[in-house]
Amino acid sequence: MTKKILISIMMFTNLILLDAQVNYSTGKKSAIKAYQDGILSLNAKQYDQAILHFNKAVSIDKSFIEAWLVMAQTYEEMKQYREAVRIYHKGLQIDPEFHPYSFIIVGNLEFRLSKYEDAIKSYQAFLNTGSKNQKHIRAASKNIE
Repeated sequence: MTKKILISIMMFTNLILLDAQVNYSTGKKSAIKAYQDGILSLNAKQYDQAILHFNKAVSIDKSFIEAWLVMAQTYEEMKQYREAVRIYHKGLQIDPEFHPYSFIIVGNLEFRLSKYEDAIKSYQAFLNTGSKNQKHIRAASKNIE
């Protein structure tokens, strides 16, 4: 019984958070709704369903960067690393400075896939964003060496 109450509270909290004022890179309500549905599916570990929602969001607005990046993250969770890299690149092409750390994530995935030259390019792309995060700068620089 306690477990059911806890799960209900967690689901209610997620719904409140989804309804909170968030500034998305899109103003299209249908894209935002699809994205939020994708987040709910992702949180429930329903990865295939989440991908469907994120695809719907980006089909409504191709420049909806959050949907691209979270879709890539979902593919990463599914251990579909090649697809994750492909989707991360699509999102990063929209605005490389939106979430610069994604370049490090991509570099790590490319390294895992033995795409060493691509990984170095991704780490360098992170450094080129002008991020001030010293921890990330050190990590990217170390990975290039």
